[in-house]
Amino acid sequence: MAGKMLSTDPAVDPTASVRDCRLGAYTEVGARTILLEVTMADYSYVVNDSQITYTTIGKFCSIAAMTRINPGNHPMHRASQASVRQQFNQGAVS
Repeated sequence: MAGKMLSTDPAVDPTASVRDCRLGAYTEVGARTILLEVTMADYSYVVNDSQITYTTIGKFCSIAAMTRINPGNHPMHRASQASVRQQFNQGAVS
């Protein structure tokens, strides 16, 4: 990504997979990144090896390498959010 000139057309690495997405002006998708049904507003980018699904990303956002946003196979049969699990493990939630 360093040293590249961006344009109003999104820059998508040839190894990235972008399906059913809307990418704004001056956006960039890095190598081996997978985007599925993502809306990315102007001037935002995601670096390499990330997976983003069913998400809206605003303007001027920079997303680090190897980031997963809204991954599949999330446990739904129990409380799974970090703060709830911490409280449960500490006995605050029964």
